[in-house]
Amino acid sequence: LFCFFTTQMLMHFNYLSSALSALDASAPDALLQLKALISYHNQLLRLVVRINSIFNLTFTLDLIITTFAISLMGLTMVLVNLTSAVMFSAGFSFFLILGYLFCKNGDELIRETMKISPAIFYSNWYEGSYEYRRLIIFFIMRTKAPCEFQAYGYTSLSMETYMRILKLSYQLFTSFRAIE
Repeated sequence: LFCFFTTQMLMHFNYLSSALSALDASAPDALLQLKALISYHNQLLRLVVRINSIFNLTFTLDLIITTFAISLMGLTMVLVNLTSAVMFSAGFSFFLILGYLFCKNGDELIRETMKISPAIFYSNWYEGSYEYRRLIIFFIMRTKAPCEFQAYGYTSLSMETYMRILKLSYQLFTSFRAIE
């Protein structure tokens, strides 16, 4: 379900950036089109906030459980015999893929929303009216910060977070291994 919502948001943000780059500032109705795209962007931002609030607990639990599951299953795979290790490798792989999917989708959302500001800037905004250019400046300032899914404001879902999960899992693994 999360992947479905993220894919939908990626399509909408991709459409928005292509519509903004194709916007002709010298057209007579350019100001109306820009206002409509700004309104569309506001709706997308509200939708991202709603999706994040729905999946907030899921994101947090996924990050925590994935970290501990990877380290403990890795430890178990090292300590038990080969046949049991093969069984644990399926669970180990599952948690690796689960964490990857959440973080990769979050990273794609960040990357797609970062394309909006350059799309605006590289359009022909300088040919527009004074009000059009003023709206463009405020819109560029507002789109500088990317949209991101967060786990209760603690951390954003990105590939950087995935790497931190893997590093922490390995640190826990070595700590548990040292205790053994």
